[in-house]
Amino acid sequence: MTIETRGAAPANRGESAFRGFFESVAVGAVQLSPDGHFLEVNERFCALTGYPREDLLRMRVADLDHPDDRAVDQARWDQFLRDPDIRYEAEKRYVRRDGGTIWVHVTAAVIRYGGARPLIAKTVEDITERVRASEVLRDREERLRQALAVKEEFLGLVSHELRTPLTVIVGLADVMARRSLPPHVLQETARELRESSEQLATLLESMLVLARVDREDERSIEPLRLATVVGRVVERHRDVLPGRRFGFEDRAPAGLVEGHEAWISQVVGNLLSNAEKYSPPAGEVCVVVERVERELVVRVLDEGPGVADEDLPLIFDPFYRAAHARAESGGLGLGLAVCRRLVELQGGRIWAARRPAGGSEFAFALPVLEAPDDGLTVLARPGRAA
Repeated sequence: MTIETRGAAPANRGESAFRGFFESVAVGAVQLSPDGHFLEVNERFCALTGYPREDLLRMRVADLDHPDDRAVDQARWDQFLRDPDIRYEAEKRYVRRDGGTIWVHVTAAVIRYGGARPLIAKTVEDITERVRASEVLRDREERLRQALAVKEEFLGLVSHELRTPLTVIVGLADVMARRSLPPHVLQETARELRESSEQLATLLESMLVLARVDREDERSIEPLRLATVVGRVVERHRDVLPGRRFGFEDRAPAGLVEGHEAWISQVVGNLLSNAEKYSPPAGEVCVVVERVERELVVRVLDEGPGVADEDLPLIFDPFYRAAHARAESGGLGLGLAVCRRLVELQGGRIWAARRPAGGSEFAFALPVLEAPDDGLTVLARPGRAA
């Protein structure tokens, strides 16, 4: 009896030490049969997967694998079992009991006990935070690469567009400085200088609007009669282009919005210039102001070729220019992007559509204000874009 006790004690102590190590190790630890069934699991593995021990001992390791990872991991596992020199080490996903997905780093080794059937020992480490941090880093790097590419494209486009009016300005100024010009030639040269200067100023203003808006300008938002502001812009265009037919319909004469007069004027002016550019000389450009439910809508209607369906989702993006626009006129394609920016800053929305009878509709809507006897009450005021 004493001999048996002495002989058994080292085995019991060894098993106890192994059990203590197995349960206290800082990562998940499991023993598997070659067919992948769990034979032993430690508490850390139970916590990692969310399954109680008794459930895991009725499962196979493949039951935890993410469906998208199973085929690849099964091939890796089969190769590992066939060739003892192949190392099993993988980063893959487990699906927890609660349905959540975690990333794990798994290593495995074959344990052989003489002629007995071998067992597989695995360690499983939760690396979800590291994988997600790496994904965030990759996303940031990708966004940085995209930003640099956009910056390079922007600088190339801007340098080209700035160079054209600057070259004209410098050339005309040089002509005026070197030669004695007749009054009518001098007047024409001055006109061309003004046009090129205005083109340059418009380009710079568009870039500034897209880049920032001064806080002082934001504080200038106030109640406005939308039709009055729009009507002034239409009249200015009539004065500048007397040969162009302009129509203006005020269907909401008492309509109020909370807006910035200079911004609204710039948006309407940009949309009118766009309509003038692509409409035939004899075509009419019509502007309509109307109320639609809780919005006041400004529609600029032209009789041009219309916007292609594939261009409609992109036409307000900076630098985007439809194929016919590139062929018919120059420019960076910033005007409509500026319009969207200014409209959104006032809590509104903007869109473009093809007219059933031909031509295009470019329109924007701003939240309407009511004016009851006790003052102004906002009916609808979506949050302004930051």
